[in-house]
Amino acid sequence: MKKIVLGFVAFGLMALVTLSANAQFPGGGRGGLGAAMLVGNKSVQEELRITDEQKEKLSARRKDFEPKMAEVFAKLKEVPKEEQKEKMGEMMKMFNETAQKEINLILTKDQQKRLKQIEIQQQGVGAFSDETVSKELKITPEQKEKIASINAEMAKDMVELRGMMKDDKTGAMKKLVNLRKENMEKAVALMTDDQKKTYKTMTGDTFELKLDGGRGGFGKKKDD
Repeated sequence: MKKIVLGFVAFGLMALVTLSANAQFPGGGRGGLGAAMLVGNKSVQEELRITDEQKEKLSARRKDFEPKMAEVFAKLKEVPKEEQKEKMGEMMKMFNETAQKEINLILTKDQQKRLKQIEIQQQGVGAFSDETVSKELKITPEQKEKIASINAEMAKDMVELRGMMKDDKTGAMKKLVNLRKENMEKAVALMTDDQKKTYKTMTGDTFELKLDGGRGGFGKKKDD
């Protein structure tokens, strides 16, 4: 059961820098980690100033949730292979929505706001394809088309980089991060000054996510 959860987390961390806006990320957003995964990350907890009491509550919530998630993923094996991608997206959307409600019961309003800003940042270019973000930024059909082109080019580069993962994971990850940054700069360049201002408000100060190797998902106790 734990292997299933751990496998999902490993997949999620890689998806953080590999998925494009054209591919629905299994976490509710596009191309980024959902709040449930982020709030279990040490660097995110430090940024949010999560208290020890909150960590205990998040950890307890996670332990209640893991068996349910394991059961959901086990059912995925019963789905025809050609339907698994779509089903995975549906499952994770449901998971993230439920987890978000649980998290909001523990975090303060300010912490919730900052977590959302970090979540949008981690979506990268995919954020502009997110329905809520796109609506807030008033992304035009022309901009959507150009962003789709950016992601199409990124998808081509990804083919080579995925192959590198087997032999040089560290090098591949660095290239993936740079590729993600370059494409983000291209997408931002398409926005008007008003859109850039709104996006800045939505994302707040730039946050550097540090992948600490923990399993993530809600919170972690020191001895977990």
